[in-house]
Amino acid sequence: MIRRFYFPLTMFFLFVLLMLNSCAKDSDLFYQSVQDEISENIDENNDDDDSDDDDDDTTSENPDDDTTDGEGGDSDGEIPIDDTVSSNLKAFPTAEGFAKNVTGGRGGTVYTVTNLNKSGPGSFVEALQASGPRIIVFAVGGTIELDYEDQVFVRNGDLTIAGQTAPVNSGGITIKGSIRFNYTDNIILRNIRFRLGDDGWKDASGNIVGSKPSGIAYDGLELLNVSNMIIDHCSVSWSVDENFSVVDSQNITIQNCIISEALGQSVHYESSSHSMGVLINRSQDVTFYNNYVAHNSERNIRAARSTFELINNVFYDFRGAGGFSSGQSWTAIGNHWKKGVTDIGSANITSYINDSGQGHSGSIYQSDNTNDFSVPFLAPNWESYIVGSPPVDSGIIPRPVNQAIDYVLANAGARYPYFDTLDQRVIQDYYSLSGKIVDSPEMAGGYPSLNNGTSKTDSDGDGMPDEWEMAMGLNPQVADDSGDMDNDGYTNIEEYINLVDSGL
Repeated sequence: MIRRFYFPLTMFFLFVLLMLNSCAKDSDLFYQSVQDEISENIDENNDDDDSDDDDDDTTSENPDDDTTDGEGGDSDGEIPIDDTVSSNLKAFPTAEGFAKNVTGGRGGTVYTVTNLNKSGPGSFVEALQASGPRIIVFAVGGTIELDYEDQVFVRNGDLTIAGQTAPVNSGGITIKGSIRFNYTDNIILRNIRFRLGDDGWKDASGNIVGSKPSGIAYDGLELLNVSNMIIDHCSVSWSVDENFSVVDSQNITIQNCIISEALGQSVHYESSSHSMGVLINRSQDVTFYNNYVAHNSERNIRAARSTFELINNVFYDFRGAGGFSSGQSWTAIGNHWKKGVTDIGSANITSYINDSGQGHSGSIYQSDNTNDFSVPFLAPNWESYIVGSPPVDSGIIPRPVNQAIDYVLANAGARYPYFDTLDQRVIQDYYSLSGKIVDSPEMAGGYPSLNNGTSKTDSDGDGMPDEWEMAMGLNPQVADDSGDMDNDGYTNIEEYINLVDSGL
C-alpha cells in the first residue's frame, strides 16, 4: 500500500527529534491516401542541428520570484512524506506496459533547471543534451520557448525528466517548440506539456497575421528509433503533423496522456489540412494505455507494421477514427470512441488497410470496445484475423470500459504541479459535447500564462528540498541523491520525485 502524508512545517523539528532518538529506522521509508503517408521521412544528415548556441539571457527567470499574474498551483508548500512504498521495482510505482521497468537516469547526475532560457547553463535543453545517466528536476515553472524552425534532438539516453518537481505554486512546465527523441534508449518522461504551435501565423479568427514557416512538418512529440521509454502524464497538442508518433521503436509505454488539437489548416508543407492524432509505425511492443485523444481529424490511431496494445483509451471528436494495416498483431481492450461536433467522414473505427508490404499473417484480439455512433469496432476485413486471446500482452489488467472513461477523464494529462486551463477545457469538451479541430493555438485561446513559482531551498543541490531531506532523516548539507536509504532499489531522489505524482 502507498500512502501520502503532508508534514506540517510546525511539526518538523519535533519529527526530527523523535527520529534522532529512535534506535531503529522504518525498513521502508521511501516508491504512444494513408498507405503512402505512413512512412516517415527520416533525415539524419543534420547532426549540427541538435544544438543551440544561443546563450541569450533575456528570457531568464528568477525562480525565487513567485509571479502572480499567470496560472499556477496552490501556494500551500507542504511536503509529502511517505512511510511505505511499492514492493515491485518499476520505473516508478504506477508504471505499466512494455516499458514499465526502465531505469531512466537512476543513480546519475542531477540537473536542476533554474531558468526558462532556450539553451545555456541551467536550461532544460542543456540537461537534455548532456551525456551520461541523469535526472532532470525543475526549480522554476513556466513556458520554455525554443527556436521554432530548429528541432531539439535528444540522443543521449539513461534519462529521467521529472516535470512534476516544478514548484508547487507554479504553472508547471510547457515546451513551445519541437523536441525529438532520436536513436536513444532508457528514458522516463513525466508531467511535461508539449505545445508546438504555428509560430504566430494565424490569429484567433483564423486570419493570417504572421510569416508562414517554411518546410515545417514537426510532430508534437516524436520517438524515432527509441528503445525502452515510458511517457506518463504528459500533454501534447498543436502539432503541425502528428501530435504523437512512434516510429522504428521498441518497448514503449504511453500512459495517462492528453493528445489533443493537432492543427488543421496550418503550416504543414505538404497539405493545407493536416490534423493528425497518433501514429505507430514499424515499432514493436508499444503500450497505449489510459490516454485521452481529442480534436484530431485523422489517425486516431493509425498503426502499421507494428505490435502494440490499446487499452482503456478515450477518443473524442474526429473525422476519421483509426487506420490499421494488415499483417500486424495487436490487442484492443476497453477503449471508447465518442463523436464530437466534427462530421465523421468514415463509419469505421478501425479501418482496414491492405498493406502489401507486410503480408497477411497478423492477428487481432478485441474486447469491450465501444462507441456512441453504433458502428462495429472492427471493419469487416479484420474478421479473418480475430484470435481468442491477446497476441500482444504486457500484463496490464484492463478496467471495464465504463470505468475506464471516468478514470481517464479524471487522470490524464500533465497534472502536476498544475493542470492548466487548456487541458481542463479539453476534458470538459467531452462532457459538454463541445470544442473543435483548430487551425492555430490562438483559436484555442492561446498559450496560458504560467506562474514561475517559488523554489524550495536545496542547500546541497541534489534535487531534494532541505525540509524534505530532514524530514526523511537525510542530511540537507550532503548531496545524497544517488543513495538508497531503505535499500529498496529506488534512489533517494527517486523516492522524492515519485511522491510528487498522480498515483501517490
